[in-house]
Amino acid sequence: MLLAYHLAYTLYLILAATYHDALPAFSATLLYYFALPLTALTLAVLVMQERRRRS
Repeated sequence: MLLAYHLAYTLYLILAATYHDALPAFSATLLYYFALPLTALTLAVLVMQERRRRS
């Protein structure tokens, strides 16, 4: 997961540094369809694992 975040952020930096026209669309897509869902899924899995461990 960390590698995926790193690659996405690197691409974001490249787009930002070159003032690419795709930056606004990439930023919105990255946030709503990649970063937030991946983070929510990871947190959900961790919570479920912890609940199973404590039961």
